[in-house]
Amino acid sequence: MNLYPSPNNSGLFNNYASDPVVSNDTDQFDVRVDQNFSSKDNAFGRISYVNNPVFIPGPFGGIADGGAFFAGIQNAISWNSALSETHQISETMVNEFRLGYNNLSATRTQPNASTSGIPAQFGIQGVTQGNSNGGLGTIFLTGLNQLGSNDYLPSIELSTTSQITDNLTKVLGHHTLKTGFEWQRLGFAILQPIASRGNWSFSGDFTEVPTTTGGNTGLAQMLLTPIKGTVTGAADYVGGADNVSASNIANTSMKHLYYAGYFQDDYKPTKKLTLNLGVRYEYFGQLLENRGNQSNFILTGKNGDSTFLLTQKRCNTPFSADFEAAAVTDKVDIVCSSQPGLGVSQKANFSPRFGFAYELTHKLVARGGYGMFYGGFENSVVETYIDFPFQFDLSYPYLVPNQPITFANGSIGTLETGLTGIPLTPAAVEPGGVSFTGEDYNMPTPYTQGYNLTLQYALTSKDTVQASYVGNTVHHLGSYVNPQTPHEMLPPGLNVTSYIPYPDFTPYITYTKFSANSHYSSLQVNYERRVTSGLNVLANFTWASCLTNAVDVLNQTALTGYRAAFLPGFGMGKDFGRCDFDINKVVHFSGIYELPFGHDRHFLHTGKVVDAILGGWDTNWIYTLQDGQPGTVGCSIPTTTGFGCNALKVPSVGLYSGAHTPTHWMNAAAFTTPPVATQIGQTDFSPLGGGPSQYRGPGFNHLDFSLFKQLQVTERLRLEFRSEFFNLANHPNFSIPGFSENGFPASPGALNYNNPAGFGTITSTRDGQNDQREIQFAAKLYY
Repeated sequence: MNLYPSPNNSGLFNNYASDPVVSNDTDQFDVRVDQNFSSKDNAFGRISYVNNPVFIPGPFGGIADGGAFFAGIQNAISWNSALSETHQISETMVNEFRLGYNNLSATRTQPNASTSGIPAQFGIQGVTQGNSNGGLGTIFLTGLNQLGSNDYLPSIELSTTSQITDNLTKVLGHHTLKTGFEWQRLGFAILQPIASRGNWSFSGDFTEVPTTTGGNTGLAQMLLTPIKGTVTGAADYVGGADNVSASNIANTSMKHLYYAGYFQDDYKPTKKLTLNLGVRYEYFGQLLENRGNQSNFILTGKNGDSTFLLTQKRCNTPFSADFEAAAVTDKVDIVCSSQPGLGVSQKANFSPRFGFAYELTHKLVARGGYGMFYGGFENSVVETYIDFPFQFDLSYPYLVPNQPITFANGSIGTLETGLTGIPLTPAAVEPGGVSFTGEDYNMPTPYTQGYNLTLQYALTSKDTVQASYVGNTVHHLGSYVNPQTPHEMLPPGLNVTSYIPYPDFTPYITYTKFSANSHYSSLQVNYERRVTSGLNVLANFTWASCLTNAVDVLNQTALTGYRAAFLPGFGMGKDFGRCDFDINKVVHFSGIYELPFGHDRHFLHTGKVVDAILGGWDTNWIYTLQDGQPGTVGCSIPTTTGFGCNALKVPSVGLYSGAHTPTHWMNAAAFTTPPVATQIGQTDFSPLGGGPSQYRGPGFNHLDFSLFKQLQVTERLRLEFRSEFFNLANHPNFSIPGFSENGFPASPGALNYNNPAGFGTITSTRDGQNDQREIQFAAKLYY
């Protein structure tokens, strides 16, 4: 506990503030050569290089660290090259051929990555050292900032993209015809173990007051050794971790291919009407691990019948006898497959495109369009670095109330035990820690149907206004679901392992199901005034709505998870709610203004000294106002076993009545708990509560401003000076209550409506470490 610094703010919670210095350096250059071989042939070649080392320290520094996901020692080095040749075949036909190659090396490590022996200093045993795995593991204590470095470190990634493109253009009367193809080879290697230094959670589940949650007893749970109660009425095993995780350290090297072709006709039948007609075809190949180190867990039937696929290359991978026995017992067939990527890509990805522009009058223009757009470049959202038995993360949650986590060797899950009870070789891994990963074998490609209609009107020669309807519908979005949940309603307090499909394995399986959808509609109004008297103004207003049942695979969103994705009659569809980016109303106001002082301007336009000091200054600004993001309030007490639950809103009670400040954003009396399940297999789903995203968090108010001028030193030499102010008003923009991703600790009980005093408390900002005012000055010399 001495790793925690002393409080520097008042209060029992949120009593420590830290603003460590961030370093961010960038070195880059671009080289381009253009060559005209003849009047019909020209080419160019370009090479770009960027080196960007960054250090984002955690709030505590040193061994304690406490850094979030984005913190640590980072470096990104990228090389990008392109070669293009354009040949004019005839007066009406031109061909362009391009080659491209991109190489990106990105590393992020914890501050103590090269220091061995740190866990042993605190009595934590069994942590693998070396391979940039130094430092303290992640220790979560409810109500406190985490100790140690974040998960997913070290992170060492190499990405390469090779590309060949050819485009042919033919002008034929009123038609401009275009056709072409594209080929890409995408490769990436990743070393990114989830919890290679260990991950211990002390949430207070063992030490809370019975039937309540949201207290601050995680610290007590860590300090207590789990033993049987020694006095009458005492609960057994109230200490120890409620979850322990560990990962092996192994690299993975993936690749996949992409093919595309298109045809487009830009047709102008009249002077007032232009049509854009086209179709595109795309094929997204399966992800392939170069050494065959991949697997796929497939849900092939009901009643627990499933298949665990391995590649032919790694078919001889040994498993422990207990693992193989558990697979037989739980009806998991271990099968070796010759199918590349252990899945099948969709082959019918034809996407039509249509657009038009029509001049209704000399001041009024109508534009519109429709198109399908496939998005399969990341056709696997399952992390490719946790494919058991090659790269794996073993998780050991507590399964039975008042029973500690017990490993196969008999040791109990405490901080002192460390990782000594967790085997990290496939041949020794016990099934109780294995969390499979899988995805749909016949993988549909996610696609978007986009549509819009715009009317643009010229008020004057310099002022235009436009109004648009913009919308899209997205299908087959990939989302994580957990098939290790009951398939029938259960009252609270039961042992969930008796009702899940694979009881001999960990109760968390990461399965990617490509069946989520979203829908977006918006009214967008835009006003623009082009430069007049040195002033250029752009203002726009968006009124939008977005609904989805897709869970973001990386970040906390309004839809925090599926309540009962595999419950017949309920499923993923019942969690259709507000997208995390569903910002109902947005206003942007930006512009450029040339201050009217100095040479060639209205005032003080004589005198070199006056002009050098006061003349030639310009300003620009961007002002943003947004509504808050949506959030979900879960139930404060369990209403079932194995399922999620959303709180119900109380009719006629004001959701935001009361203080409505970051310390008390919502009214606890506006929420209530749904009825508790009373029977196994009941068909009344009311214990799962209402829909998600019942409230909105604080709005967003942000002003960026810059002031700059150019000074002509000589005829060939000029100097530009810039001063830039980000968040000029230093206005804090708060997250939703209970936000706790990326290392930000949520205030205890922030979403527990049974605890009115702490309900609705906000402890983080939407911009994270970039929220505060930032000022920078720059000088650039042109010659």
